[in-house]
Amino acid sequence: MFINVNVKVNSQTSKIIIKNNIYIIYTKKPAIKNQANLELIDILANYFQTPKKNILIKRGAKNKNKIIEIKNYNLFKNKLC
Repeated sequence: MFINVNVKVNSQTSKIIIKNNIYIIYTKKPAIKNQANLELIDILANYFQTPKKNILIKRGAKNKNKIIEIKNYNLFKNKLC
């Protein structure tokens, strides 16, 4: 499964908001040395209740707009909104 993600860095809290099929994810970490991407993967793994190895950034590793692949979609299909 692929999802569109918009990342907001340096936020006070880590949270996920879904708007128009785009996941807006707020991270506490800055966009320095891949810190925000690592926190993004951690947040999505917790949200979808899947191991971190199943979350891959397919496009936009150095951009705030990303396309994320989540493997083993059928295992947590009921979690989606």
